[in-house]
Amino acid sequence: MEALLGHGFEVPAGWMDPSGPRDATILYRRPGQPLQAVVWDEESGARTGIFVAGRQGERTRLGNPSHLGGGLLPAPMETAKRLVLGVREPQVKYRSHADFRDGADDRIRIFN
Repeated sequence: MEALLGHGFEVPAGWMDPSGPRDATILYRRPGQPLQAVVWDEESGARTGIFVAGRQGERTRLGNPSHLGGGLLPAPMETAKRLVLGVREPQVKYRSHADFRDGADDRIRIFN
């Protein structure tokens, strides 16, 4: 959220969901544009689109979603930069949320 604020976005809310797959949502708005969201999940990384619906405990739904790329756990500033620059990449499934001991959990813990 701080990375988006640093680029002048309004950031009204954000939340995390801890299971099946783990994900996090950050709502943001650019001046004169509809409410949008960045959603990160532990299988395919970050994507963005127009916020349709969602809240903690409920999967976030996006209109016209597109993936930002940058790997499974891009640094927050890298995600904000990709958003600002309009970077869009094909969806990649990096792992399954059912994968255990693949090293991803250790990397995710570093961000918490």
